[in-house]
Amino acid sequence: MSVRSKKNVGVVVVLVLAAITFGGWLSTTVGLTGQDYYASVRKNIGLFGRVFEEVTQRYVEPIDPDKFMHAGINGMLDALDPYTVLIEKEGKTELNIMTRGAYGGVGMRIGMRNGWPTVVEPPFEDTPAMRAGIREGDQIIEVDGVSTKGLSISETAARLRGPKGTAVTIKIRRPGVPEPLEFRLIRDEIHPKDVSYAGIVRDGVGLIKLSRFSRNAGKEVRQAVNELRSQGAQAIILDLRNNPGGMLEAAVEVAENFVPKGQLIVSTRGRIKEAQQEFRSKRSPSWPDGPLAVLVNGYSASASEIVSGCIQDLDRGVIVGEPTYGKGLVQTVVPISRDAAVKITTAKYYIPSGRLIQKPEVFRREQDVLL
Repeated sequence: MSVRSKKNVGVVVVLVLAAITFGGWLSTTVGLTGQDYYASVRKNIGLFGRVFEEVTQRYVEPIDPDKFMHAGINGMLDALDPYTVLIEKEGKTELNIMTRGAYGGVGMRIGMRNGWPTVVEPPFEDTPAMRAGIREGDQIIEVDGVSTKGLSISETAARLRGPKGTAVTIKIRRPGVPEPLEFRLIRDEIHPKDVSYAGIVRDGVGLIKLSRFSRNAGKEVRQAVNELRSQGAQAIILDLRNNPGGMLEAAVEVAENFVPKGQLIVSTRGRIKEAQQEFRSKRSPSWPDGPLAVLVNGYSASASEIVSGCIQDLDRGVIVGEPTYGKGLVQTVVPISRDAAVKITTAKYYIPSGRLIQKPEVFRREQDVLL
């Protein structure tokens, strides 16, 4: 086996050992314990390495060992669910957006609609996409001359994001316009707000549009509620349509604005000890008993479902719209090297009544991303 091949097989070893160290839950999965389990691990790593070596050396066409190894890793993880993935440098952007709140891009959210990456809400204020005239509903059909047909949302996002000051050319198909439109955008540092709109929409009714759940979501909702109250709001509409979710802790902090202090908001259950948790409100609500409506649709997912489900279970407000996405899975990021990590589904979440929102068919659907 070549040095490079040995290095790649080593990646698989690290992955397996990281999973073992993380809690030993793999041994529980297959029903093996002690020496039998570790013997099984060694046997399968050896089998993987032998297949890798023979194929890379004997296959009729040259094989890139790195790409081949990544295909093997991704195939292994793909057997689980779409959220358990290997994260490398390029894949850390979404995590950084949730935690740091800024990224290099054009300032819009896209999702897969009818087989094409599509802008799912108006571009963010004062961003390249907004200044260029990109609209909600625009289908992105090319990025820098490369067709997006067949690309995943993540692959499209990787092409659209980039360092501040760099250019990207996109071609879009707009409903009602016969010919595609082309835009050249200069990327900027994007600082998206979780609350994309807050205002009085009619006498005494305030609207809060929450577009995502990053670390600032709870604080921004609390500020919006206080501002709307000062403007005379007597009822509030919380709009979670097209909100794909985000951080579990952010969902709890958003719900804290509407439920009593000490109230159970969500619980998580999994095989490892760390997955058994209850999340209760730690703060007094900013809107404790005023009329409340929550808007949802088929693209309201994960953290959006925690908030809307909690409010529904507690009869705190009325839920209006369509059935939600159905993602009730919790992921944990486990570092395995300086440049890579594994995001593993470690638990399921349950709203106060004990309901699990996870839908079986969700295992093969993609969620929207920020650009």
